[in-house]
Amino acid sequence: MFTNLSKTTQGAVFYVLALLLAAVCAFVPGLVAVYMFSPALAVLIMMLVITREGYTRAGWRSLGLTRLGLRSWPAALLIPILVLGVGYTLLWSFGLVQTIMPVGEVKWLNTFLFFIGFVVSNTLSFSLGEEIGWRGYLQPRLVGAYGRLRAYLLVGFGWAVWHYPLIFTGQYHTEGSVWVNTLLFTLTVIAVAVVIGEIYEQQHSVWAASLFHSSHNVIWSILQSFSVPSILLAYLGGESGVIPLVLYSVVALVLLMRHRGQTESPAGTLAQRAVP
Repeated sequence: MFTNLSKTTQGAVFYVLALLLAAVCAFVPGLVAVYMFSPALAVLIMMLVITREGYTRAGWRSLGLTRLGLRSWPAALLIPILVLGVGYTLLWSFGLVQTIMPVGEVKWLNTFLFFIGFVVSNTLSFSLGEEIGWRGYLQPRLVGAYGRLRAYLLVGFGWAVWHYPLIFTGQYHTEGSVWVNTLLFTLTVIAVAVVIGEIYEQQHSVWAASLFHSSHNVIWSILQSFSVPSILLAYLGGESGVIPLVLYSVVALVLLMRHRGQTESPAGTLAQRAVP
């Protein structure tokens, strides 16, 4: 239909679609479960209706679904565990956050099995529903136009705003001030977008990005279940408090430093994604 759209225009149209679909899902009862798949749905609309890329093999390969990205899996799995684990451990150790049960009573084998099972199921479902959009579709188009760092920042900000309907309808991050939570969440998501963006770029694999996303969500869910909810936890630890914001920012800087001095050809970026 609109095969001549520039890559940045494609990215903008995709984002508007994803945001509109998310808003509908947030405000219509019974559709919240569909929320996480709105980026994937937006990709389908773009590729099958608007740009028609979905009628070619190269179009689907460009999403990074054909590359497992195995070399990136250890970092994708461990970085969120370390970042969020440090935050919760510090808050527990200094008595700033109360635990629901003593550490000695935790059944670690059951927790480990839950973590693995939940990571696998999320990687194949909810996380993938987002990452096909953010990393598989949007990021390559913005990297090709603006380079890595600016693309990561744009994707991160857009990704954060995409969550706003859930936040402002009281379905997400409900402890404390909605404005403080929104600010911290936005900054943290931007930092995470740099980290996960770099992991994607290593092998152009949406599976590695989805694994990172799942590891973050699942370890946060587990650690949160061990803790008594409080405003202090929301502001300092949790998923997007000051501690994870700082730690994810440090990781982001380290990963970016690895590419300092490197040059890339924006025009060739999209072509690279089409190679199996």
